[in-house]
Amino acid sequence: MSVTVVHVPLTGHVVGALSGTGLAAEPEVADLTGPVGLVVHLWTEDHTVVDLPLPADMLRCTTLPKVPEPLIEPMAHELSESSTGGQTLARLTDWAPGQPSLALTNSTLTLALPDPVTADTDVLVVVSGAAAPLQGTIEDGQQQVVLPVTSTAGTHGVLVLVPGRFGWLDVHTV
Repeated sequence: MSVTVVHVPLTGHVVGALSGTGLAAEPEVADLTGPVGLVVHLWTEDHTVVDLPLPADMLRCTTLPKVPEPLIEPMAHELSESSTGGQTLARLTDWAPGQPSLALTNSTLTLALPDPVTADTDVLVVVSGAAAPLQGTIEDGQQQVVLPVTSTAGTHGVLVLVPGRFGWLDVHTV
């Protein structure tokens, strides 16, 4: 069964998948997400839904000719190069036993990983209500990055994409 995935090239994460008839052989991102991009919705503890938008210009589409099983957890997979030279889906590593820690203020977001990275690592963080996703790099041997953000007081959803790890959804209060 072929599957078309929407992915984030910066981190490799798959953020959506679609299979079926009637799709173009290689659809454009806007064909699947609309012209604005993809919005992840997160249900908070106070029973509200926050939007975490991934702009279309940060996304790409790829059609994989054969996927062995349904893709139920998109952000638990990445698009990677196969040994035969094509692209394939690979399962990412869960955060257990450690998990990222986040500290959100009205002007910064600090992302700390459980362990130092072994190479410069690009990260993407989406904060609900922020003007745009936050991009940064955790430098080789380090385990945290501080990103500038403008956020208001209140509850915010946060989506963290770190290469090689499951997408992380969380809720924080400023």
